[in-house]
Amino acid sequence: MDWNTDYIYIFIGKTGTLNGFIEYENFLDINEKYLLHILNKYMEKKSKAKIIFLSTRLVYKESKKPLTEDMPKDFKTIYAINKFACENYLKMYNNLYNIPYVILRLCVPYGSYKSGKLSYGLMGFFINKAKSKQDITIFGDGNQKRTLTSMDYLVKVLWEVANNKKIINDVFNIGGETFSLKEVAEKVAKKYAVNLNFIDWPQEALAIETGDTVFNSNKLDKLLGLNYCYRIEDYLKTLD
Repeated sequence: MDWNTDYIYIFIGKTGTLNGFIEYENFLDINEKYLLHILNKYMEKKSKAKIIFLSTRLVYKESKKPLTEDMPKDFKTIYAINKFACENYLKMYNNLYNIPYVILRLCVPYGSYKSGKLSYGLMGFFINKAKSKQDITIFGDGNQKRTLTSMDYLVKVLWEVANNKKIINDVFNIGGETFSLKEVAEKVAKKYAVNLNFIDWPQEALAIETGDTVFNSNKLDKLLGLNYCYRIEDYLKTLD
């Protein structure tokens, strides 16, 4: 790494839900120890860079109200508590060694700049199924809500946050559009003319389901002065 830089983005992470309970050593190594290694190398190299760390919606406890950064936390997966541990490592190192940081919590991203890659995560799953003319299947009624953030907006936020001196040593939610999983699946199913099916929750999947996670991003929006102007419908129109 080049430590003589203005900012360092940390996107390292091993994601997953049930697999974290089996691969816990890898989850600890990749999601926590890598960050601690970076922080100690940062001090050794006497870096002055601002660290931007991408965290997750999964640190929050389910709420019917839009989630602000200080709302109750809950951890149903190894990955979720890994991320929250990292958030606290950054605060500890800032307190002890004055390492500047920004934590950005992301709900559900969609879109991609990678050639041939349609999307990541939830949206990618729906699109890949539908594009291959397979019906989309979701657990339960699909009424749980999420904040979806386009990759275009995410990139803009990451750049603006790094260059804004007022955004420092704090935690922020990233904004987007709010939909239920059912609404998103319906949009994709309609585009590719496939069916949407509902099945009962598997017991293990239901145990770690987080329910509604809708972000209130006012804290970051006010500092950035950005308005969210991206639409899932527009993104879907760009796909074949």
